[in-house]
Amino acid sequence: MYQSEIETPRNDASVGGVFSINEQQVAVHSSQQTGFYLPYDIRHMEPIMINGDKCIVVVSNNDIVRIIKTRSQEQQEQND
Repeated sequence: MYQSEIETPRNDASVGGVFSINEQQVAVHSSQQTGFYLPYDIRHMEPIMINGDKCIVVVSNNDIVRIIKTRSQEQQEQND
């Protein structure tokens, strides 16, 4: 069970949902579409570069720090 805060209850976000913003349009992508699934109590996410690869550092409450390597546009197109 995740801890709950009065100002931000557990249902303030979905598990694995990704928002993208492009020229005033917002799109929501499911974890099935993106392959991005983090069923944790996420506190912060930050994009970084490691050896030229785009990655995301994910910090969870009372858990390990995770580093996730993102797929390139070319890799995404090959998997579609």
